[in-house]
Amino acid sequence: MMGGRKRSRELLLSGFFALLVAFTIFLLAGCASAGSSSDVASAAQSQSTASSSAAKDAASSGASAPRKLSKDELRQNNEWADATVRGALDKLAADGVIAAPKSDAETLVEMFEFKPVGNGYDINYLNEKAGMELCASYTLPKGKVILCRFERDMSESDHHWVRPEYADGDWINEEVGSNVPLFYPQSLNGHFDDECSKTILANVPADAFANRIDECDYLVVYDSGASHIDEGYYTGIDRQSTTTLALVVNMREGKVVHIENIGTDTPGKRVKLGQNRGKMLWTECAKYLNTLLTNRPKG
Repeated sequence: MMGGRKRSRELLLSGFFALLVAFTIFLLAGCASAGSSSDVASAAQSQSTASSSAAKDAASSGASAPRKLSKDELRQNNEWADATVRGALDKLAADGVIAAPKSDAETLVEMFEFKPVGNGYDINYLNEKAGMELCASYTLPKGKVILCRFERDMSESDHHWVRPEYADGDWINEEVGSNVPLFYPQSLNGHFDDECSKTILANVPADAFANRIDECDYLVVYDSGASHIDEGYYTGIDRQSTTTLALVVNMREGKVVHIENIGTDTPGKRVKLGQNRGKMLWTECAKYLNTLLTNRPKG
């Protein structure tokens, strides 16, 4: 009888110690798990802090990764650029430098009146002195640039002509990488060919371009269009001379400060079907834009 009781006490103590060991193991596992969760949370917080710091650094440098703008953003920027150029040209007309720009012009060139000069055509300046000053040798001052093309999109009900070039991610200039201002003109590739795009941006620092509209100091517009038409030249078919222009607007003054006549292309006396119009001087325009963007004051 006594032996049975003794054995019962031994079994009871053994069970108690087993429960104590299990409980201890459970506590240790819980602490380890809590420590692991704490480490993960700490790492996540560090990563978040680093990302936030990187974003702030990018914002302070004026650069941003290329992105697609919404239709509303594109429309607003087009409206701004178009109003800027037309306002500057209206100012030239009001000052008596050029004739009033044509409201229905579909190209920048067609907004001017031209006269024959040598083998090509040049803008007919009503004030010759002011015209000579606009066409004189020009150096683009320090400041942020937005490069624009003059293009009519008939699919839009409000027909915006002047369209800024963007860092849209379709093409990356190896010299500067992808972390560039919003108006770094990657989107010109597809308008110009690949070689001309590279020519325009060769040795041009990314920070030459604006990251926001309100940063823009100079708006540069390029385009080509009909500067003269010989009606019925090819047995009833018109011959069109095409002139290529680049125009610089000082945004702080709201006026045109330079107009570059890059040249005129006129088809020959004999023409093949569909070749009665002169071409835009793409290569010459690309070289001029690069000179304009690189031949600037340092610093």
